[in-house]
Amino acid sequence: MEAGCSFGPYLSTCAGGLENVLLQELASRLYGVQVLSSHAGATVFSTSGRPEDLKALRAADNIYAYLIHKEGVPLDKEQGLAYLQAIAMEIDWGRALATFRQWNPGVAIIAWPSSNSSEGCSAALPRFRVTCERRTLKLPKHGYTSMEAAGWLGAGVGALLGWPVSMTHFDVELIATITDDEVLLSLSLLYSPRAKQNASATGPPDAANEMGREEEPLQAKAHHQSRQLYSHRPYRSDLVRTSLKPSTAYALCQLADIRPGHVVLDPLCGCGTIPLEAADFYGPSIAAFAGELLEDAVAKAGRNLAAGQQGGRPGPCDVIRWDATRLPWRDRTVDRVISDMPFGILCGSPKERNNVFPSVLKEIARVLVPGTGRAVLLCQGRKVRADLKRVPTRDFFLLEKTFSIDMEGILVDVHILQRTEVEVVVKPRLTPNRRRDRSRQRKGAANLTGLPAAFVDPME
Repeated sequence: MEAGCSFGPYLSTCAGGLENVLLQELASRLYGVQVLSSHAGATVFSTSGRPEDLKALRAADNIYAYLIHKEGVPLDKEQGLAYLQAIAMEIDWGRALATFRQWNPGVAIIAWPSSNSSEGCSAALPRFRVTCERRTLKLPKHGYTSMEAAGWLGAGVGALLGWPVSMTHFDVELIATITDDEVLLSLSLLYSPRAKQNASATGPPDAANEMGREEEPLQAKAHHQSRQLYSHRPYRSDLVRTSLKPSTAYALCQLADIRPGHVVLDPLCGCGTIPLEAADFYGPSIAAFAGELLEDAVAKAGRNLAAGQQGGRPGPCDVIRWDATRLPWRDRTVDRVISDMPFGILCGSPKERNNVFPSVLKEIARVLVPGTGRAVLLCQGRKVRADLKRVPTRDFFLLEKTFSIDMEGILVDVHILQRTEVEVVVKPRLTPNRRRDRSRQRKGAANLTGLPAAFVDPME
């Protein structure tokens, strides 16, 4: 693909609420970007950049070939499904399929009936499927299911283009996102045709099997996340159940305004996505540190770090086991704290998390550099929002901004905090039972192998 020739339009997706970070990256990293429209968690644009340039985007979950966006989809079952079936007639298939060919030159797609192209009609008909994601936020529920919507959309496409349907052995996948009375239709660009495909998505029945045609043997199918832009991060090898998407971690790093020479800390790192993403993007210009209390999470973060280093990345990063309410860290030595705070049913009791949050917040204030330190916290709950406004928290931090993002249908708050000049006074850590406390300190010290001495909080 040559620079100066516009391709697309493309549809890029991200967590809803982080579109501005994605737009900034599009403008700074791609040639000839023209933003055509923006939706919740999605941006439609054209560019003269090459597919390799788009695959290098970090703020995007995925890139698709844009097909169409329609409003006013009926909620009634009969009218809604008929409306979806007729959408295929309104799509500019020529430009979308030209983009698809640029990304997947090995897939032969013959001309559709309405085309004047003289492409060889002897080429094999591509098989396709439709995957539908559907939800209602402000309007009553749809009268049809996601499977029914995908089936009728597929019926319209199949009737127009003459393509056979296959749920498992497809060459082309159409993605339909229906939100309230809007539908956004796109064409998947990232997958290995007829080799590594996911058979779990909903869609119309397999017409090839219905007609009695035998399917050729295929290789093992890959999970759908293997078709995401972020799946190619070298450090992403061992995940926990609540792993953050690297694209969201990148956006949080951008919101933190990381600069060369900064010390970046995640006191509750899980499998290490945020500090590893920071180290992977900023390289040796920063020092990143990941910490967690759970041994399993620390082990996985360590394996992710090793996998990234084997791939030539990321930059300097250390993985340490610690208690986030008692960080073994000197005062005023960290420039940026970025953390995905535990939330949701997979992260224990909400009452326990709410009780721990003020102590973690105070430790973050203690280790941040007064005046210039900044924290970006991803968390959820009214109790958390209330704690950020209470004394002494509001003495230690200036709440610059709070906004919500949509993470797979769950609304989560992003809090951007600027450290004030107020000093944090910490009570002595020794308890009356000094033997027990010193034993805990020795265990903590043993877990800190590799932590630079300049940052370690000396223990009595």
